[in-house]
Amino acid sequence: MGICIGADGSSAEPLPTAPYLRKRIPDARSPAARWTRVLPTLPVPPGRAPARGSRSACQNRRVAPRPRPPARRRRPAPRLPPEERREQLLDTTLLLVTSEQSFDSVSMEAVARAAGVTKPVVYDFFANRAELLAALLEREEQRTLAELAEAIPSPPWMDTDPDDVLVTALETFFRAVQGNPSRWLLILHPAEGAPPEIRSKVVEIREGVVQLGRELLTIGLAVRRSPDDIDVDLLTRLVIGNAEEGARLMLVHPDRYSPDRLLTFTRWLMAQVPREAPYPTSMSKAMAEMESAAATPADDRDA
Repeated sequence: MGICIGADGSSAEPLPTAPYLRKRIPDARSPAARWTRVLPTLPVPPGRAPARGSRSACQNRRVAPRPRPPARRRRPAPRLPPEERREQLLDTTLLLVTSEQSFDSVSMEAVARAAGVTKPVVYDFFANRAELLAALLEREEQRTLAELAEAIPSPPWMDTDPDDVLVTALETFFRAVQGNPSRWLLILHPAEGAPPEIRSKVVEIREGVVQLGRELLTIGLAVRRSPDDIDVDLLTRLVIGNAEEGARLMLVHPDRYSPDRLLTFTRWLMAQVPREAPYPTSMSKAMAEMESAAATPADDRDA
């Protein structure tokens, strides 16, 4: 390296050297001869300003590069049984869809990254993106139908007023939506870019619910002794549409649209449908009255 000499011959602070006194030779320590060694040089003569950009010999020392920190390795995901891993990948896909409100964000790489696994793990269960989404739809359809089955009134409801049966069914539905918001967002509000299969499946599920609701409302209107000219099909779609929109509002604005508020409105809506039977009435009571009326002779009824 270069040696820095003071004016009196002793060691001193590094002084800029005259560029015309420098001489460089290839450094034998480097096979590529890219580094150079500076020979000992003299300080700048008095009265001569150092040339612009000149450096002292001490400033030409070779500086060892700072070692780089070791690269962080991604912690491998814990090993899971195949069935649990498949469910985890489907849960991750559902979360990606509902959080981004778009199916465009779903890819095999995105699912693998979000689940903390490598892409080959995803391909072990699903051949491609279409198969992944189809499996997700099939699973969510089964779970949705199971929750709807719990909301549909079943015996014993013979001793309950039809309006109360409807409110209880909707309350069960709203609680199910609150318990699984991601699943019901997929059904009630398909995300942007939803494949045609998902949209058609949502329509199919909705039509099945409308058909079942129409049958139940037909029985309920008969028990209430409502007028025969009521359009049962439109009334059914009105009630179900109100429940769907209420569930969407409850998911988006839970502070403003609570289940109690939605159920109160449902009670008011059904109160607008005329009925001759006093509230409360029940199917068993209505059937008993019908049997009694059928057993009573016509002359006694006229009297």
